[in-house]
Amino acid sequence: MTSRDSRGPPIRILCASSLLEHPLNQHISHGLQRAASRFNNLIDLKMMQPSFALAELVDTDQERHEADLVLYFGSSASGAAPIEAIGAAARRRGFPTAFWATDDPFEFDFANRADGYDFYLSNDRNAAANIVWRANTVSYLPLAGSYDIALRRVQPKPDSSATSNQFIFFCGTAYQSRRIFLSEFAARFQDKHGPSLLLAGADWEELGYKTIAAPHNASELANLYSQAGLVLYLHRSHNVGNARFRLASTTPGPRVFDAALSGAAQIAEFFSFEIEQFFDPVSEVPLVWSAMHAADLAMELFNEPSRLLKLRQAAQRRAVADHTWENRLARLIKVTLPDRFSEVKAILNKLTAERLTAPEHYVEH
Repeated sequence: MTSRDSRGPPIRILCASSLLEHPLNQHISHGLQRAASRFNNLIDLKMMQPSFALAELVDTDQERHEADLVLYFGSSASGAAPIEAIGAAARRRGFPTAFWATDDPFEFDFANRADGYDFYLSNDRNAAANIVWRANTVSYLPLAGSYDIALRRVQPKPDSSATSNQFIFFCGTAYQSRRIFLSEFAARFQDKHGPSLLLAGADWEELGYKTIAAPHNASELANLYSQAGLVLYLHRSHNVGNARFRLASTTPGPRVFDAALSGAAQIAEFFSFEIEQFFDPVSEVPLVWSAMHAADLAMELFNEPSRLLKLRQAAQRRAVADHTWENRLARLIKVTLPDRFSEVKAILNKLTAERLTAPEHYVEH
């Protein structure tokens, strides 16, 4: 690791996040904030709601509010967020700016609200490829999982003789595509008398499924992931502002990473070959082409507890190595402040190596 004497000054990031305004999304912004604290005081990330960030930027006390980067992190469709004003205020102060979209391509029609920022970082590869008007100022930066919040010890599950005591878990809103998938999955799986299907999220109970109250926070959700015999990762298809090009999302969201960190065994619905860049489809997170395929694979896995355990271990290790918020924060620095990247990368490498080898880093919740 770079010694303190050879380091530059702390990297000061003023982060305005619309995610702080929504209880179900706060864990994402908190995950990024916690990640910054892991870099041995090299990254000083100050996160606040957008209106408060704007107030700091227009404050006349220049000395108190200096920044190496002003980052907007969140929704481009938020009408209450002063996105344009934040970018303009930062430019007047001479601060570099970056906009990190968290809901592309579902809010792609609002992407031009960030045209005043120096960098546009999209959580989705397909969306990033289609922001052609920004030329070389667009980067692809997917979301991640929170090591501090989601990590759990991998626990072996009961063998196949006790599958009735296990459950298959899914958490998410009942969008139409998911309703169709789970209807077909449940019908197929019910015939096989396997573990029960347990759902959390809006509208599932009224559709007749066995449900559990939505977790109050990301830690409770990680507990459910960890306890489940199997977790389903189903794609989102709900658009807020994607009418112009109707772009398909190709990048997995943060729940697949949090589930992996929790030690869950997952089955992911295929929606793009890009997911194979995040997890190996054979040894880490298997992909399925249909609900029927998912039901058959689930029963196959429940009959092979040693294979399930290997999936849990391999996916967790991959997530710790490549898909934490610390990894994404380092990539953010590489794009926006490349002269500081080597310092950040050195700390990240040491931190990741420690996490992969030291069992005491696992936190009991």
